[in-house]
Amino acid sequence: MPCHHCFFFNSYMQMIIPEKLRWILLALLFLTTAFMPFLSAIIMKRKGEISTLEMESREERQRPLFTVLMYYLITIYFVHRIHLPLVFTKVLAGAALVLAMVWIINYFTKISLHTSAAGGFVGFVFTLPYLLNGYFFYSLVASLLLAGVIGSARLVAGNHTLSQIYSGYALGFAVMTATMLFPFYTKSS
Repeated sequence: MPCHHCFFFNSYMQMIIPEKLRWILLALLFLTTAFMPFLSAIIMKRKGEISTLEMESREERQRPLFTVLMYYLITIYFVHRIHLPLVFTKVLAGAALVLAMVWIINYFTKISLHTSAAGGFVGFVFTLPYLLNGYFFYSLVASLLLAGVIGSARLVAGNHTLSQIYSGYALGFAVMTATMLFPFYTKSS
């Protein structure tokens, strides 16, 4: 999810982050939020800790979810150390909070991780006009359509029930929107 946010933010990134640092940031985000979690899942499968990469049972999802959460926390640490605008830390914190809540909920019942990520992305796009004073109507419509496709695919594939899908959307949207709009304060230097 954060890699997608950064590509979405590309014109914003071009205005505030030097090109060399931008590529380093995108590489870091790809490495820690996509490549390493995928590699960890492959290692867990080879060691017999999970039976498939889809991790269909909620019991199998616990360790991979926790591992990915740790990668997100490491990413937040590095992004915070680079002293980027607070919006970048907020996006990552929102994604980590969504993931942490899915991990906790997963102890009791299954919830769609895909739709929680999609709901988080919609929540992120929903907050952009408030954060950047811009016009993001078409981006919001596109994100809603994408979220609908993701939820429909999960339902058609038989991976989740409607309640698991809607719960994922609601969780992702609520947590990301609250995180993005929450007034974090930092020490001024």
